[in-house]
Amino acid sequence: MLKYSEFFEKKQEESNENVAAFTKTAAPTIGFDLVNVKATKEKSKSTNKEPKTPQTKEPKTPTPKMEIVKFNGKVAEIPKLLKPSLSIKIFESKNIDKNKLHYIVSEQKNSIVVLKYNIETEVKLNEFTQILLEYYKKHSKMDISKVIVEGSDNYSIIKNIEDPTLLTIIKEDLIKLLR
Repeated sequence: MLKYSEFFEKKQEESNENVAAFTKTAAPTIGFDLVNVKATKEKSKSTNKEPKTPQTKEPKTPTPKMEIVKFNGKVAEIPKLLKPSLSIKIFESKNIDKNKLHYIVSEQKNSIVVLKYNIETEVKLNEFTQILLEYYKKHSKMDISKVIVEGSDNYSIIKNIEDPTLLTIIKEDLIKLLR
C-alpha cells in the first residue's frame, strides 16, 4: 500500500513527464523550440566564455514549524498556506506516530480539506462529511445549497463554502467530532 507522500510524488512525476513530452513534441510544431531559444540566448550573452550547464531549480515550498500546526486530540489543523499533501510528507518526515494522529484538517479557499493520516481508522471521511452536511441542511438557517462534498474513504473536500462564518463553524465542528 502506498503512503500518501509516495502517491503525490508519483503524480508530480507524471505531471513533469507530461510537460517534458509536450516540449519535445507539441512545442516545435507550433512554431518554436524551447531548447533552441534558450541556447541562442546563452550564446549571445557569452561569446568567449565556457558554456554554462543548465541548472534546474526546485520550487521552494514553505516548511512550517511544528508550532504552527494546531493539535486537537488526534486531529492536526494545518495553516492555510500549506498544502495538505505536503503536510503528510512533513508529518512522515518528523516520524509522527499514526496512532497519535489520525486526521489532518485544512481550510483552503472556500473549502475544507480533511485527510486521513492513519489509514487504519474506521471512519469513512466522505460518508462522515456527507452526513454532517445533511445535518447542516436540516438544522442551519444559512444557505448551504451550493456546498458540495467530494472525496473517498481516505479524504474529503467540502467545496463552495462562500460564507466565512459557515466555513469556520463547519471546520470547528469537524475537528470536535473527529478528535
